[in-house]
Amino acid sequence: MEPSRKRVLVIEDNSILAVALEETLLHLGHAIAGTAQSLDEGVRLARDADMDFAVVDVDLHGRDAFPIVDVLHERGIRFVLATGLPHDEIPAPYDKSVIVSKPYDMRELERAITSAS
Repeated sequence: MEPSRKRVLVIEDNSILAVALEETLLHLGHAIAGTAQSLDEGVRLARDADMDFAVVDVDLHGRDAFPIVDVLHERGIRFVLATGLPHDEIPAPYDKSVIVSKPYDMRELERAITSAS
């Protein structure tokens, strides 16, 4: 696999945004390692999926996605957080993560992936 090409895990509870995010990542030259729309599925994939990187929606159907982030951190997998909330509402220590705003902007997402990698 090319150095800049990553296998990306997508955690996004909105199915329309998930598909758009997957298409954007594919357009940027990445591969999709898996997709989850719930906290439980996200934690399972964070533990088991073969990935290089993850994009994690902060709010999954009203539940914080930070348990997913904790698993990614334990595995040493880099990630970006995605949110429609103001960035200052992300609690510590997660507020030190690279954060992208939703809806996703392809250029912002590309910069965030590069910055977090």
